[in-house]
Amino acid sequence: EEPHPMSVWHPWRCPATRIVLLALVLASGAGAVPVREVSILGLQGVPEQTVRAVISMREGTQYDPQLMQRDLRSILDLGLFDEHSSKVEPQAQPDGVRVRYTLVENPKIMKVQVDGATAVAPEAIIAAVTELVPEGSVLNRHAPALAVQRIQNLYAEQGFHMNMRPASFDRDGTLTLHIIE
Repeated sequence: EEPHPMSVWHPWRCPATRIVLLALVLASGAGAVPVREVSILGLQGVPEQTVRAVISMREGTQYDPQLMQRDLRSILDLGLFDEHSSKVEPQAQPDGVRVRYTLVENPKIMKVQVDGATAVAPEAIIAAVTELVPEGSVLNRHAPALAVQRIQNLYAEQGFHMNMRPASFDRDGTLTLHIIE
């Protein structure tokens, strides 16, 4: 009696075997291993096109682990994702490699507030930086530093000088810009 075809063990059904086989194929130099799929998981507030615009690895290209890591660095350099939780994993397939980016977005900005401003109205400061840190958007870790320049320009236009402490971000999604006059 023949066993059911699905009950027969096959190496490509075992994730550990796939990784080992991928490593052996790559180490053997047996030829180019094609990328069969590039998937991006975990996106909620960041458009997929924003991520795809900064990666070089595409379906049909040759798998290159160094390029895959450079692409992850390019994604993280956008400033929109948690650097400690986001990752990339190659997965061997019978006909090539599937590359999976699993990204964890930074939290969303729910509110922007200003602390320590008296010479310039906090509302004016918030209006000056709204484009950089809009409420409801994913926090870009580069945005607070860019906001400093805009705030300094706003103060200078009104004849004042200011400094800033690093911005803080609370668990409730409040971004606080700390002004020192």
